[in-house]
This record gives sequence, C-alpha cells and structure tokens, in this order.
Amino acid sequence: MANDLSSAAAAGAAGDVVELRLDALSILDASNVQNVLCAARAAIGQGVPLLATIRTKKEGGLADLTDAAYGELGTAICTVLADVLDVEVSTTPAVIAAIQQQARESGVKTVFSSHNFVETPPTERWSTP
Repeated sequence: MANDLSSAAAAGAAGDVVELRLDALSILDASNVQNVLCAARAAIGQGVPLLATIRTKKEGGLADLTDAAYGELGTAICTVLADVLDVEVSTTPAVIAAIQQQARESGVKTVFSSHNFVETPPTERWSTP
C-alpha cells in the first residue's frame, strides 16, 4: 500500500468500524502516518470509528520497528483523527504506558492485541494478565 485509500469511503459506508493497517505504508514515519490518517478520516467521514493498527513483524505484520519507534508512532497516531488504537501487548511496558497516557489525553480508545501463531491458548489463560 502506497498510501492508497481508494476503498476507504466504501469501507466507511459499509462498516461499523474501519481498521486502517498502517504497517504497509511505503513511508512509515509519524508525519506520513498522521497524513494518511487524516486522509482516511476525510474519506470515511466522521460517523464511523477509525481503528489504527501498526502490526509489527514480531506480531505477523510488515513493520520492522523497535519498541521505541513503535511507541513514537503510537503516540503520534493519538494526536490525529483515530478513534481507536491497536496496541501490541508484546511491546515493553514503558512504551505501552506512554501510548496509553497519550491516548487518554487525546480521547483515543485502545485495543490490546496478541498473536500466537502456534496455538490458541487455553481459555484459563485468557483472563490471566
């Protein structure tokens, strides 16, 4: 994806929530991420929540980022027009805390995700931190 938002308007018209996967951007920096989010918001309109996701390679995505770089992008996302931010629980606790703080200050909700490519953990572990 080279900042192609051609299907964003259709997704906004059809979906209850639109997820924008940012890890496929050709330029993955704070400025470009913010620009793409603003363009996506304009395309889908204000009535549909926008979920921003940057999936790292360690979680099966395309972004080859350090935790610090992931945190920088996460906090940058919170300052623009995303309604919800996907945060990977495999990120270091300090980076998660910084993202959460910025999200709360900006009124952005957070969703925490974890991806196990080997098995589905037993249900007993789902509620264990």
